[in-house]
Amino acid sequence: MPACGSCRLWSGVDDPNELILMEQWSSEEGLEDHIRSDEFRKVLAVMDLAVEEPEITRVKGSSNGGMELLERIRG
Repeated sequence: MPACGSCRLWSGVDDPNELILMEQWSSEEGLEDHIRSDEFRKVLAVMDLAVEEPEITRVKGSSNGGMELLERIRG
């Protein structure tokens, strides 16, 4: 997506089933468009399959983060 500066996916060293997805966005609007996209729906589907509850961390931006942010944006 145009506002995406980078996107990286890592698997855990000790546990290859552990996945870490890091995205960097140049605008709040770009991030919100991404969260509403069909592509992000696939990320959510993978998160639903997780054995443990996924952890979502927002490093910079609004104080709202985690699942609450996704729920607010996706409506």
